[in-house]
Amino acid sequence: MAVRNSKLNRWLVFIICIAALLSCNNKEPVKKIYKEKDTIVTTFMNKSIIKSRGENYIFFKTHQKEKTNQYIFNVEGDRFIFSRDSIQYTPDILNLQGKVGDISYKADLENHLNSLVKEMERLGIRDVSSESASAGLDLKFFLKKKGVIIFVSNPEKVSGPRFKDYINSMQKLDDNWYYTFNE
Repeated sequence: MAVRNSKLNRWLVFIICIAALLSCNNKEPVKKIYKEKDTIVTTFMNKSIIKSRGENYIFFKTHQKEKTNQYIFNVEGDRFIFSRDSIQYTPDILNLQGKVGDISYKADLENHLNSLVKEMERLGIRDVSSESASAGLDLKFFLKKKGVIIFVSNPEKVSGPRFKDYINSMQKLDDNWYYTFNE
């Protein structure tokens, strides 16, 4: 009986150690993003970058007040090929040099998206969304591994009980940064 309990105890310790290691690995992107939070906010504010489920398209949006410019790219290996856009406001927050429809415009968009996606890869981010900014959730980062990190510039401006409950259900890094691994 003592031998059986000893094996069971070792097994439980092993499982606990593995769970702790996985938990630590999950927090690495959170730590990395939080450490570079000021640069990340500047880089991604008012932008959304969402990959299609098959990751063969990227939907890149810029937001200005209630208007959104959307750019759709085909993914071909490591390249993003501009496909089409839908423009609701000008000039875009990207301050592109070319005019809509010009070759330089498309190249500027592709280069800009490429630099943003590289930054997302480095940080372990799958998608970025600013689509809930009007509700007070300025930036929402979906991690490659399970998890979400949210930046809220002013918690007082989070509107609606649904969004307030959502923020309150998360772990708090400071008054402006929250995360969860439940998504």
